[in-house]
Amino acid sequence: MYTVINASNSFSSRVKKPVVAMFAAAMLLSSTAMVALAGQAAAPAPAGPPSPLQDFSLVTLGDSLISTRTTSELDNPKFLAVVKAIKEGDAAFTNFEEVMPKPGTSPAALSGDTYMSTSPHHLQDLIDMGINLIGQANNHVYDYGPQGLLDTIEETDKLKGVAAFAGVGRTLGEARQPSFFASLHGRVALIDAASSFNEDAVAGDPRPDMPGRPGLNPIRYVTTYNVDQATFDVLKSIQGRPGVAGRYDQGTGAVGWWGAREAQPRGPDILVAGGRTYRLSDKPGVVRKLFQHDMDAIARNIKDGKARASYVLTSIHNHENGVEPFPNPDPALGVPTTTADFMIEFAHAAIDAGSDVYSGTGPHTLRGIEIYKGKPILYSLGDLFMQNDLVRIMPTEFYNRYQLGPETTPSEGFAARGGYENIELSESVVAKTLFKNGKPVEVKLTPILMRLKVPGNEGRYGIPEIADATTGARILGRLQQMSKPFGTTITIRNGIGYIAIAQ
Repeated sequence: MYTVINASNSFSSRVKKPVVAMFAAAMLLSSTAMVALAGQAAAPAPAGPPSPLQDFSLVTLGDSLISTRTTSELDNPKFLAVVKAIKEGDAAFTNFEEVMPKPGTSPAALSGDTYMSTSPHHLQDLIDMGINLIGQANNHVYDYGPQGLLDTIEETDKLKGVAAFAGVGRTLGEARQPSFFASLHGRVALIDAASSFNEDAVAGDPRPDMPGRPGLNPIRYVTTYNVDQATFDVLKSIQGRPGVAGRYDQGTGAVGWWGAREAQPRGPDILVAGGRTYRLSDKPGVVRKLFQHDMDAIARNIKDGKARASYVLTSIHNHENGVEPFPNPDPALGVPTTTADFMIEFAHAAIDAGSDVYSGTGPHTLRGIEIYKGKPILYSLGDLFMQNDLVRIMPTEFYNRYQLGPETTPSEGFAARGGYENIELSESVVAKTLFKNGKPVEVKLTPILMRLKVPGNEGRYGIPEIADATTGARILGRLQQMSKPFGTTITIRNGIGYIAIAQ
């Protein structure tokens, strides 16, 4: 049927060769099409069972306030051991508690205390360590005002795909939405928010006649002070006097809190004086209640993340301490280590909405771990990096706060402010949650210690290192005590803590 063309044939024979080849290809395509048509007529093969999810591990870490390059630590085995522990995870999370303003961007009049600015190189160092889930909602996002935040978003936009960034945006809708990272063994959604911030840092949505506002994803709350009858009567007698009445103390209608779609509590057993809300009660104490509108919006985005990813991580940056229901298990520590009541409420609600892990940031110290409905809640993991004494420059307002003049150097300003010399504030863990068939089965806790600020360490402190056996035992022992009120058992084997999660 086909003519065989020899390589020695004439020019006319060489012309026939591609023609024959084209004809043969056409016949092959025709045959393939007929097979395909026959396949369409055939009954589809029965669907098999869904493929089981591969094992997946999610690493969560404390806050990162990084001001020096990690390249100086590449010969440090204790630092490299931390990097190794982080890279054991398919994905790893930290809160990046800094902004990256461009040269010439003015600082804000108010800040989250220290004006935390850094270089994009330091963010890249975190990514090089294996961190690919980065929360940005915190009390420092407006240290350089809205423009400083927009500068920061411009930098992080360049890294999308390499890492997921969440918690801030050009509008509130953007700040609230989940961000996604596709790892080898599963896609992860990150939802990030903050409860501790200056009011002007909250993002805003646009209207048809008004643009939106860059800022963070807020989770707000109202604090109510429950008082007895005698105290209530005294407060009522002075309500409205000069120096006592606040800007929004008066009125009986459903007045919303400034900037939030949430009604203030009203009633005969409620009074507002000096900007604080008091309730008549036979059980004196402090009660903090989340704004339902914020909680509903965050829950919707958790559900959205769950619909589009294999795993969901939710994080809140909060500085608030607990007043109920647990006493401080470590009274020798300079700051409380108990969790705010409303953060417990929020973490539970986040899990109920579909989050697989909750990891809090902000307190700069360890707090307890809870297993709620088979999902881990890590209320705070302290810090991964704490280098707020190594920020390059500070604005006038920082020095004014400590009554210091323009001749003052940054190191003198930081000395006046004070630092984090308490060793407990330098303790943390690398927490790795292992998932099997899509469910968490274990949390592994590797103790780490940030290098302390001591003579000879100038410029190289606040960097994480793997803890030695004695320090590691102390860190895990403290974490055991803080987790006991939540009913959590941490077993220590060979210097590593483990939490088994029953399914």
